[in-house]
Amino acid sequence: MPVVDCSKQTVEGIIDLLERSTSPEQCIYREAELEDLIRQMEAELRDRETTPMRTLLAAAFDCHNLVADQQPAAAAKRLRAALGP
Repeated sequence: MPVVDCSKQTVEGIIDLLERSTSPEQCIYREAELEDLIRQMEAELRDRETTPMRTLLAAAFDCHNLVADQQPAAAAKRLRAALGP
């Protein structure tokens, strides 16, 4: 999935992919997408610092580590919790 921004829709798309990921190969793709998301969030924070974005960025880093440990479902849960309602 191309990650071109860090909108709620993009994050929800990544969560959906994480929830459906079951193979090590899919986890590699999710790691790359999370890296792209993190870059987008960091750019957003350079332009405009917000606590919700900072919280979401911390969750994205946690998710990247979870996916690296082959735990995409836990990563999805963590990112969904940070995204909020």
